[in-house]
Amino acid sequence: MSPSSLNNLVGIKPTVKLTSRSLVTPISERQDTVSPTARSVSDAAYLLSIITSKDGNDNHTLVWNTMLISNKMKIVTGSYSLFGGKVPYDTTLARRVV
Repeated sequence: MSPSSLNNLVGIKPTVKLTSRSLVTPISERQDTVSPTARSVSDAAYLLSIITSKDGNDNHTLVWNTMLISNKMKIVTGSYSLFGGKVPYDTTLARRVV
């Protein structure tokens, strides 16, 4: 099931432990995550940067690194874009390949 694609939206499935699951009823302890859905990749990446953090009410996020995506995320456009779209990536992990 993919509600984002059925509604012309963009969804980002974050890694488990990246977002808090406090007050969420999980179906699976090791797979469920809270994720953003938006009209564009840049909006979804921005929303993900907002909901990404440690949460004292969710033990899974307590072991996560405090580095937030908002300071590391860039949106790729122009000649490095994928079919003219936008792709978010973490600048600490990615490097420019020519």
